[in-house]
Amino acid sequence: RKIISPASDFVIGQFGALDNESDALAQAYKSLLVSTFGLPSKGKIFAQHLLNYLPIPAFHVMEKLPSRSLQGLKNVAIEGDRIARALIKERTAALLSGAEIGKDVLDVIVRANLSEDPKCRLPEEELSAQMRTIMVAAHETTGNSIAFLLYELAKNPAAQARVRCEVVATLVDCATAGEKVGARHFESMRYTVAVIKEVLRLHPVVYGPFLQPAEDDIITLSKPIKTLDGQLISSLPVGKGQIIHISVSGYNRLKDIWGESAHDFVPERWINPTDVHKDGSASPFGVYSNL
Repeated sequence: RKIISPASDFVIGQFGALDNESDALAQAYKSLLVSTFGLPSKGKIFAQHLLNYLPIPAFHVMEKLPSRSLQGLKNVAIEGDRIARALIKERTAALLSGAEIGKDVLDVIVRANLSEDPKCRLPEEELSAQMRTIMVAAHETTGNSIAFLLYELAKNPAAQARVRCEVVATLVDCATAGEKVGARHFESMRYTVAVIKEVLRLHPVVYGPFLQPAEDDIITLSKPIKTLDGQLISSLPVGKGQIIHISVSGYNRLKDIWGESAHDFVPERWINPTDVHKDGSASPFGVYSNL
């Protein structure tokens, strides 16, 4: 954790608060997701589904209820707002004074907000809300992805050695040329990029989003499926506003898409897909075709 958390900070912004266990935000965030959503009772599951049918004003009333789960969320919001406003003030002052700031996500947001037409700038409340989202959500997801990356490399020493050689070679080339490592250098590390894509395939950050159609529609299936009564269907009707759960994690391990090695760590599938998919599977890329 002492390595992964600072690494996440480096990608999205130097927070520090989430790494300092004595900080109020770190205390509020500790075990937040488990205490709020983990191991729910039947009553809690029913209540969570009931929320979908409540009008927005009802949520303002619920905020005042003496719920331990809600209190944890409120504590994170309060402390997150404190840190976010302090960061905005600090980065904005640095920019206005002409000081050199970094290129992490927070710096990019503050710089972009200052460079736009004053009428188009985000108000402080909205900017603070965006910062809170990045601090809590992005920190955890980035940290989890890094953890799974290290996990897969630890299980595959050959891949680990190849990544290390590629990264070291890039660092040496940059040092020789007197350049800083940038995005274009990252894209040139083909095997390292392939490893990252393969880790995200096996361990997606979001296991499955919930979508709602804007209108009634019919979804055509890539192949027929058999219902419980034995019928074969090749399409599914969906209604406007119907909640649909898309299983990204399930799709990412379909043998029809990824071949017999669907459950295996095979970074090479992103470099030479035809070498991996000799079984005639439909596509070596799927939702990752644009990466």
